[in-house]
Amino acid sequence: MISKDFIIGGDPEFFCKNIETEQYISLIPYIAGTKKRPETINIKGCSQLRDGTAIELNLPPVPEFWMLHKIISDCIEYTNNWLKELNPNYKLDITSSAHFNNDELLHKEARVFGCEPAYNAYTSKEVFRPDPDDLNGLRTASYHIHYGWDHDISVVDLKKFIFLNDIFLGFPALFLDKTDVLRKQVYGSLGEHRIKKSKLHYTEITECNRVEYRTLGAGMHEFPGFIENGIKLIRENLENIDTFVELYYNDLAELSMNLDSKLIAELKTKLIKNRHYNG
Repeated sequence: MISKDFIIGGDPEFFCKNIETEQYISLIPYIAGTKKRPETINIKGCSQLRDGTAIELNLPPVPEFWMLHKIISDCIEYTNNWLKELNPNYKLDITSSAHFNNDELLHKEARVFGCEPAYNAYTSKEVFRPDPDDLNGLRTASYHIHYGWDHDISVVDLKKFIFLNDIFLGFPALFLDKTDVLRKQVYGSLGEHRIKKSKLHYTEITECNRVEYRTLGAGMHEFPGFIENGIKLIRENLENIDTFVELYYNDLAELSMNLDSKLIAELKTKLIKNRHYNG
């Protein structure tokens, strides 16, 4: 059984917006940090880097989500302060998707989606990554949640853990984060995750103590109570995973491939009826 004593981390992404012109601004020219060499900032344990047109924040692991949310909020405030020095109208926009003008997408890094593969927990297949040039300026920002344990867990159980995240976080978030509608067409499907262990390929990993849940969009930062409660429900129901698998696995597996509106409504009704809905 998966232990309830996991730690929580993240690497959320946010866009910069000119609040006067309502245009989104690429942060590539202004951030020195990269995936390989993040730039330390003046908040303990945190660093920043550029990820496409967005800023990505690397955060220290903590035992509870409310602590993580506070750190992210502090990092947002820190970033907004230095953005004002660039332009008093620059500010981070807490949204999961945005359209950029072409002149903000000329840099090669603005045309990269995903630094490494992610996988569907239901099919174990790599999640499709679109060609950014086909998206008419659409870019996405994510609110990935990282989980870690002090012992290795089988990949089978880690995928069941991702499934619980879908039940209590990813699926009900569809009804909260309206800015994630466009993002979901290209990124952040239900069940999307990464299991990382050294340099092993995903198919070679049999157990690990870290997993990254990649379904939520950055707009979910506005709903900390929802995420806090969702993680609480995940902890409370770890012993009942097999019951949830029997009830909802097939529904979520299908929705991970196709967010059909009828299936969404039917699953919400079923969750509410069974008193399993986080909402």
